[in-house]
Amino acid sequence: LNFGKDFVPQLGRSAFDKEAELVFVGYGITANDHNFDEYKNVDVKDKIVVLIRREPQQNDAESVFDGTDVSQHARITSKAQTARDAGAAGIIMVNDNVTANTPEKDVLASPDEFGASVARIPFFHVKRSVIDNLLKKSPILQADGTKLDNLNAIEKSIDKSLEPLSQPITGVRAKMAAGFKDKEIRTSNIVGIIEGEGPNAHETIIIG
Repeated sequence: LNFGKDFVPQLGRSAFDKEAELVFVGYGITANDHNFDEYKNVDVKDKIVVLIRREPQQNDAESVFDGTDVSQHARITSKAQTARDAGAAGIIMVNDNVTANTPEKDVLASPDEFGASVARIPFFHVKRSVIDNLLKKSPILQADGTKLDNLNAIEKSIDKSLEPLSQPITGVRAKMAAGFKDKEIRTSNIVGIIEGEGPNAHETIIIG
């Protein structure tokens, strides 16, 4: 994969180098308040989890996930913490089909966009096309054996049933590695002055 075109690592750690099997975990949500747990029946310990941004039923006003509002379960902080608690070795995240309903809107985050949200776990943001290409070779299976070979089909299935589709992506391993280097630069501050009027014009209020 090409850096900046297909993927961007997130600056949660100074460096990481992991190789492991992949496990698809849907939206990566454990929501006990809604009896919805995408980690319940799958082993992700020392595996790299593949998850979708945000949450199911985002366009449904009747959704248990706070309707069309973004609930606490959609937070990247929550997803990263849940993956860490389950023992995952790393996270690969793709945009959801509401945020990226066209290829042009499937925009990668900047390396520092999620900040402390992804601290202590290797985290890559990849294009939906990357995962779609994987799914063509290793589709996700529904309970009835139906093969889902693209993210849109998977999201549609989860939206309809609110049943997790978490399972290993068979026959696939990933190596995710990145290093970050701080670069010092010299910059300048800008100061603007608005001249005062009246009896206190000789005083100055500084606003930072």
